[in-house]
Amino acid sequence: SNFYFLNIFKFHFNFKKLIKYFYKPLINKKIKLKKKELVLFGPYSDSYHHVLYEFFPRLIYLKKINFKHKIWLPDNLKIYINSKAYKNIFSKLKIKFFSTKKNLVFINCSYLTHANTRWIIRNKKKEISSEFLELIKLIKKILFNKNKFNKIKKYEYILVSRSDSSRRKLLNELELYKTLKKYKFELVCFENYSFQEQINIARSCKVMIGYHGGGLSNILFMNSKNYLIEILNKNYDHKIYGHISKLLGLKYKHF
Repeated sequence: SNFYFLNIFKFHFNFKKLIKYFYKPLINKKIKLKKKELVLFGPYSDSYHHVLYEFFPRLIYLKKINFKHKIWLPDNLKIYINSKAYKNIFSKLKIKFFSTKKNLVFINCSYLTHANTRWIIRNKKKEISSEFLELIKLIKKILFNKNKFNKIKKYEYILVSRSDSSRRKLLNELELYKTLKKYKFELVCFENYSFQEQINIARSCKVMIGYHGGGLSNILFMNSKNYLIEILNKNYDHKIYGHISKLLGLKYKHF
């Protein structure tokens, strides 16, 4: 802002810098990490897909190497870590949650990056990294060794609904379901089920059909040689689930 005194003297005053100078120490909480403590930041800790495929592989890796020190996680993961499905898997890790709704400054921060979940280019072809494949297989193995899961015949064929989503929807989802219902398909909105129930449904599923989105992340729990049929927008040709299907031994089709 510019101020004038007696229409002669001009003063320039930067309010933004002043507010930042006095306000920043009040809103930024400092967390000083001890030696060998780790932080696991994003991406997208509020996303089911990113929790399963980017946070869990890091945690399973730390479990594998018997990591004894404190691990700082975004508090969005609290609901997963404390759930019936995953509690006994990660219970021996020393986990501390930090708020994702506050401005935090980590001092002496050591950060564990996530495994490459997308792909590497080899001989002009996209391939999932061997590191990611190993960690995903380990998650499945430990998960099914530690928990009892029941197959439910009702969910052998499912159409994954995105009716509750704010974006990426099928406008004629109900019309599609009416057609698929003739072939014993069930319409499933995964977010309406507990994590344990989601695993049971996916474990029971022989054919999963759905529009690209987080619900398809549950293919992680399907048995190999079963099917994922993914619907994609022609302007969003993002076949990450095709690559994940390949490493899980699933048969994949898209349109």
